[in-house]
Amino acid sequence: GAAGPADAVRQQFRRFRQIDVDDQRDGRGKVVEVYPVASLRAWLKTEPAPEYKRPDASGRRARRGLLTRLLRGLGHEPGRFSAFREDCLEVHDIFDAFVAALTARAAALGLTRLPSPSQRRTARVEGWIHRPAESASLGQLCVLRKSGHSRDKSNTKNEPGP
Repeated sequence: GAAGPADAVRQQFRRFRQIDVDDQRDGRGKVVEVYPVASLRAWLKTEPAPEYKRPDASGRRARRGLLTRLLRGLGHEPGRFSAFREDCLEVHDIFDAFVAALTARAAALGLTRLPSPSQRRTARVEGWIHRPAESASLGQLCVLRKSGHSRDKSNTKNEPGP
């Protein structure tokens, strides 16, 4: 039979180990697992309309509303980045990739939830889905840090997981 998503993830982690990438699955490694809808919920404080995934006009409208709110939260006017914006509006996978990139940035800045000590054991096996911490805002993602882009362990939020 065809390999499923879990098989693909396991294969990718094997590749990471071959090239010496920190592949800790408990949320503390350099690989960041993301569920875009969870990030949208956290940042926008609302449930994104399920039609945002649709390829039709209703999906485009839903993505436009979500993207407008994200860009404003980042401090940008929705009219900027027109080519990028059009790509996000046209294809939901591109929009989801943008949300995943924002979430990865939040993780690099220590602004995502990490597993509690009691959740860590399970997370090491099953993986940890990063989502923004309750205190995180989109505007914080635009701040440059002197220490670079690597995750600062002392600044990592240790809030309850999903």
